[in-house]
Amino acid sequence: MLKITFIITLVVFTLPPLIASAQTTEVDSLETILQQHVRKDTIRVNLLNKTAYNFNSINNNKLLKYAEEAGELADSLSFVKGKAESLRLIGLYYWAVADYSKAIEYYQKSLDLFKEIKDKSGIANCYFNMGTFYKYNGNFPNALKYYQKLLKIRKELGNKRDISIAYDYVGNIYSDLGNYPKSLESRQKALAIREKLGDKRLISLSYNNIGAIYGLLDEYSKALEYYQKGLKVLEGTEDRRQIAMLYMNIGIIYKFQNDYSKAREYSQKSLQIYFDLNYKKGTALSYIDIGILCRLQGDFVKALEYFNKSLEINVEPGRKYAKATAYKELSLSYFEQSKMKEAYNYSRNAYLLADEIGNPELLKESSEILAKSCNAIGKYKEAYKYFVIFKTINDSIYNEKNTKEIARLEYQYKYEREIEQVREKQRQASVKLENEKNIKYFLSILLIILIVFVVFIIISKRKLKVFYKNELKLSKEIKEIDDDYKEILDANSDVVFMLSIEGKQLYFNKQVEN
Repeated sequence: MLKITFIITLVVFTLPPLIASAQTTEVDSLETILQQHVRKDTIRVNLLNKTAYNFNSINNNKLLKYAEEAGELADSLSFVKGKAESLRLIGLYYWAVADYSKAIEYYQKSLDLFKEIKDKSGIANCYFNMGTFYKYNGNFPNALKYYQKLLKIRKELGNKRDISIAYDYVGNIYSDLGNYPKSLESRQKALAIREKLGDKRLISLSYNNIGAIYGLLDEYSKALEYYQKGLKVLEGTEDRRQIAMLYMNIGIIYKFQNDYSKAREYSQKSLQIYFDLNYKKGTALSYIDIGILCRLQGDFVKALEYFNKSLEINVEPGRKYAKATAYKELSLSYFEQSKMKEAYNYSRNAYLLADEIGNPELLKESSEILAKSCNAIGKYKEAYKYFVIFKTINDSIYNEKNTKEIARLEYQYKYEREIEQVREKQRQASVKLENEKNIKYFLSILLIILIVFVVFIIISKRKLKVFYKNELKLSKEIKEIDDDYKEILDANSDVVFMLSIEGKQLYFNKQVEN
C-alpha cells in the first residue's frame, strides 16, 4: 500500500515550474525601478507585469494589484501583448485563492489575445497554466490535451530544454491515467534530450521519473537503479530539493523490500532537507512517508501523529493528492488496530477525493481498504461495490499488454541509446580521422616549404660565393690595371711634360700669326 507515494512524488516534484518562486530581493528591486520609471509607456507595463509575476506565491494581493494596473495601462496604450500577460497573471491570482472558475476564465482571455498577435511564447504559457488547472481539478483528459498542445508549440519554438520539460508534463498525465507505457515513453524522450544537453538536474529528474514508474509496477530493483543514477548525477551540485526527493523514493523502495533501517535513514534525510528549506509540500509528503514506516513497524501512535501533521499542511489548494493519501494511510492505521469505524470514515474520505481527481492508483488503493472496512462493519453491498472497483482498476494497470509494452519501451530506449552511442563514436572517429588527415596534409605542405627554403638557401649561398669570388678577381684585376697605369705615368712623366710645353708654344705662335 505504498505505491501511491510514487504518484505524489511525480505530481509534486517533476513539474519544473514555468512560474518560478520569486525572490524577495528581486521584488524589492522591481518596485524601486517602478518608482523611478513613472512614464506611462510599454516599458512600465512590462515592469508591472514582471513585478506581479514575482509576487506569485509571496503576496497574492500585490500580484493582483500590479497585474490590474498593467492591464489598465496596456489598454490605454493599445499594447495587446502587455494586456494578454496581465490577464494571465490575474488568472494566477484566482488560481492561488482557489477561485478556479475565474482562473480558467482569465487564462482563456489571455490565450485569445496571445493567439490574436501570434505570440507563441505567451500561448505556450497559457497552455501550461490551463493544463495545470485541469490536472489539479482531476480532469486529466483536458490536462493531457493542453499539455500536448504545449509540447507541440514548444517544438515549434525549438528550445530543447523546454521541449523535454513538456514531455514530462505529458508523462505526468499518462501516469495519472494509469497509462504507464505512454508515461515511460514520454519520460524516455525527455531523458534522451537532456542527455544531449548535459543538464545534470534535468537528467536526474528523468531518472527519478522513470524509477517512479518502475516502482509503481513493482519492479523495485529497476526503480532503485534509476534513483541511484539520479543521485550520482547530482554529486557535487547544490540541488538539495531534488536530492531530498530521491532520498524519499529510495526510502520507499527499501520499505517495499522490508529493509526498515535503511528506509528510515533515507526518509529522515529527506524530511530534514525539506524542513531546512521550509518546503511545505515536501515536508507534508515526508510526514506521510515516515508515518507509513511507523505503521508498518506497528507504531500506530506515531503513524497517526505523522499523518495528521501532513493533513495540517495539506489544507492549501491543489493538495488533494497528498490529502487523499493521508486519509488512506490513516484508514489503514485504524484498520490494523481493528478500529473499523474510523477506518471506514477515513477510507471513504480518501476514496471520494481520489474519485474527484480521477487518479487510478489512489482509487485502487482507497477502494481496496474501503471494501475491507465495509466488510468489517457489515456493509456487504458497499464492500462488494468497492471490491469490484478495486479489481477493475488493478487489472487495467497490471495487464499483460501493459507489461509487454513497458518491456518493449525499455528495450527500445536502451537500443536507441546504444545506437546513438555507436553513432557518436563513429562521428568522433570520423572527426579524429579527418583531423589526422588535415594534420598530415599540413605537415606535408610544411615539409615541402621547408625543403624549398633549404634548397633556396643552398643555391643562394653558392651564387653568393661565386659572386664574391668574381668580385674579388675583378677587384684584383682592376688593381693590377691601376698599378700598370701608374707605372706608365711615372715612366713617361718628362715626355708628357715636354709635349705639354711645346704644344702650348705652338698654339701661342699660331695665334700671333693670325
